[in-house]
Amino acid sequence: YFDGHFPEFLILPGVTQVDLAMRRSHELLGTTLAMQSITRIKFKRPILPEQKMRLELAYTEEKNKLTFSYRTYPDGVLCSEGTIILENT
Repeated sequence: YFDGHFPEFLILPGVTQVDLAMRRSHELLGTTLAMQSITRIKFKRPILPEQKMRLELAYTEEKNKLTFSYRTYPDGVLCSEGTIILENT
């Protein structure tokens, strides 16, 4: 995931963070993999190779809303967070 984004400064791309959040929510919560829109996303700190992270997910079924955040582990520093509206299937 890190190769090619910034050759001199390897970070986890935002599009990959969104994709991983959607895939994990599908696996763990049974959500769809189809996105309608991203209503909010903030990147506060870069996610670097070898950095341990915790992905937090919450799904509101009646609104098809998935929220996610990536935090460093174990100290919990927020790196990014966002809200994705999933398509009805």
